[in-house]
Amino acid sequence: MGFLTPFSSKIKRSLAMEISTASINVMLFENGSADKPKITAHYRRQQSFEMLRDVEKFQRFTLINISDLFQEIRKKEQDCCFKDIVVGFSAPFYIARTADLTKRFGSYHQISKNDVGTLLKTGEQQIMEEFAGNDLSVFEATVLKNMLNGYHVEDVINRYAEMLSIKVRYAALHSSFFEEIKKMVSIFGCSPNIQLFTFPALYARLLRDVVTKRGLQVFIDFGGETTEITLLKNAIIYQIFTVPFGIVEVLKGIMEKFSVDHQNAVMLTNSYMKRILEEEKLQQVDQMIKNILQRWAVSISDILEGISRAPNDTFSIFLLGDAAAMPGLKEALKTTPALKNIQHSVNIQHVSPMAFQEYAQSAVLLSDPGDLGLVGLVLVSSKQADKELHIAAR
Repeated sequence: MGFLTPFSSKIKRSLAMEISTASINVMLFENGSADKPKITAHYRRQQSFEMLRDVEKFQRFTLINISDLFQEIRKKEQDCCFKDIVVGFSAPFYIARTADLTKRFGSYHQISKNDVGTLLKTGEQQIMEEFAGNDLSVFEATVLKNMLNGYHVEDVINRYAEMLSIKVRYAALHSSFFEEIKKMVSIFGCSPNIQLFTFPALYARLLRDVVTKRGLQVFIDFGGETTEITLLKNAIIYQIFTVPFGIVEVLKGIMEKFSVDHQNAVMLTNSYMKRILEEEKLQQVDQMIKNILQRWAVSISDILEGISRAPNDTFSIFLLGDAAAMPGLKEALKTTPALKNIQHSVNIQHVSPMAFQEYAQSAVLLSDPGDLGLVGLVLVSSKQADKELHIAAR
């Protein structure tokens, strides 16, 4: 591991890292005396989806990218002794399992945090037994539902019941993969506190003051290889779905249509998003992406169909992630039978990282839709997400 410097109270720099199939992104930030975290630098490495066919090879490639990024940061930054490192993983890098857990007390009992914690630990042990021999360890537990005596309750602490039931989503990571990342961290000469997140849980924390407190809220994260759909009821996570369809499909289409490699496909896609292509090529890409987004909408239509049947007056969809601002995305969503036939109004909004600009001092422009995850990691790590955030989603 190398020599690691003990923490000093003067260490204020931290590192946020997003690990996805599309890219590895890092932001450096400081938590000083001011209320706002100060973002000081942004580093990025593109991933190659062509390696996704071989999971082990892709993980090795990802670790190489992380190592290269850390080496670059070490060379360019004067102070690399980080207090905290907060990491967010997209769906392909972790495995999720849901467990329904119940504790019967025999008589009416005042529910404590310890009761919930014990039940969560029991569920984790069950999940680890399922994962036995697979080099996996649980790093996150998200409570999806609380029930007392069979009735749904948002907050169970200090209430009385004979039976406590919770539904929990556990996320597990390959232990060897995480150990390799920890070894790489030693290049910075410190032993930082490392926090791990999945993006559905992160976005729920980040945006909980954006959504209305009543009704249905749907977060759709159109990412690199997958689309993660998080359903919230009354601003609390209720279900999380992962669909194997992401912006990789767009890149594949561009590579095939224009006979370019992965790197040039990324550049062409970025130019398309900014609408700076020549008119003829712009029209060609428009039609191709329209067709791909129609396929994407079909891939998530069953999930939306189930959601749309819920009898709620409020139904909001928030588009997040790399492709959230892609032209035609909202229109593709509106063509799904679930949204065409819904009886109550649906509000579809794109959440931009620019909406969080006032909550962080930044030396870099937070304009890329794909930066939302990184900004979320910075704000959650610096506790800004625990304060009221009035976000101007658009």
